[in-house]
Amino acid sequence: MNKDELAGGDLVNGNHTLKAQIEQSANTRTMVDEENSVCWVKGDQIGVFGGDGVVNIPFSFSGMADSGQSAIFKGNFPDGGAPSVAYYPYDDEAVLEGDKLSFVLPSEYDYTENSNAPMIGVKQDDGNFLFKHLCGLLKFSIVDIPDDAKQVIITAKGENAPNISGTCIVEDVIEDGVVLSIPEGSSQVTIKLNGEVGTQTFYVPVPVGVYSELQVLLEKEDGTMLPFGELPFSMLQKIWPRPIIYWMNLSRLL
Repeated sequence: MNKDELAGGDLVNGNHTLKAQIEQSANTRTMVDEENSVCWVKGDQIGVFGGDGVVNIPFSFSGMADSGQSAIFKGNFPDGGAPSVAYYPYDDEAVLEGDKLSFVLPSEYDYTENSNAPMIGVKQDDGNFLFKHLCGLLKFSIVDIPDDAKQVIITAKGENAPNISGTCIVEDVIEDGVVLSIPEGSSQVTIKLNGEVGTQTFYVPVPVGVYSELQVLLEKEDGTMLPFGELPFSMLQKIWPRPIIYWMNLSRLL
């Protein structure tokens, strides 16, 4: 992670500026650093709603402020409009109906060192937004990923296994301690590797719930599945939106 990525890098234009902080974090970006702090990075986008037909406007990360304690986002907002609800990460199909927000936590995406952990932005009295985590974050590393690796598949298993991807519902965006749920979706997430090899660390957003087992498989280009292990019940029984990050270093079993 270089200085340009943390500072914003390219110039971002827009007629409206929004300042954001992350709850209970000394850093305010969306990568995860060595101290497991969630941090903003270049390319991050949030979605902003403003009422009166102002729906889901994308705002892009522009840079840091307040000695790194706040992030600046810029976007084009209708004249006279005022942001009222914000969320991360931006989804062009997100919908806000009253205080109920819905957006998609994808079942398949490309590998990135960033977390993309969903958050809701609550507007403060000073007009800034305080972002609060909506789910937990599962962290694991896979050792010695081979050259012909295609993707990593994470599956919640067991009876009544929770969904970990699909359409997320936040019932009341202004409620204190709100979390997301996925009433309909999939218990599986696939991460495309796109040539990533060696030892890589993964960050997977995981909804609050009780998990008896999470299985991690690596699929090679020829369809061969390499099991990397099952994360134990004791580590996954409680996942809270702080985010608490659970870590495992997985070596190939075969």
